[in-house]
Amino acid sequence: FEFDKDGSTKLFTKPHRVFQNYNTDICVIDQIGQSSGVLRVLSSDGAVKFDYRGNYVKKRFDPRGLVCDGNCNIIVTDCLHSFIHMLSPCGEFIRYIVTKQEAIDSPYSVDLTKSSLWVGGKNGEISVYRYISDPNN
Repeated sequence: FEFDKDGSTKLFTKPHRVFQNYNTDICVIDQIGQSSGVLRVLSSDGAVKFDYRGNYVKKRFDPRGLVCDGNCNIIVTDCLHSFIHMLSPCGEFIRYIVTKQEAIDSPYSVDLTKSSLWVGGKNGEISVYRYISDPNN
């Protein structure tokens, strides 16, 4: 995938991470600047479904790590603000899984195995969090 449906608009600046969600969507972290980026989600045929630029007003978003859970929720780390975001498969912000106060500094990578969320920090540490996909349980 390189161009949007018009055939001339590039889809990505610098695709940093790619993950195919369990619903077949293709989730891409596109690095658009030194410490800024966008999460772009495409359908399996390459059509843009949505862009996520963080849940902030007037702040840069620096997505680095990306994984999806069994409910097709998207989990993305923000290295700049030390937050871990959870989005619905439609791109709606659900909640922060981890915030700066409880996170390792600069979460850079992420993986999910069953109920363990593994997070690698830019400064060389790894943290493991208990992951509950439904916060009401």
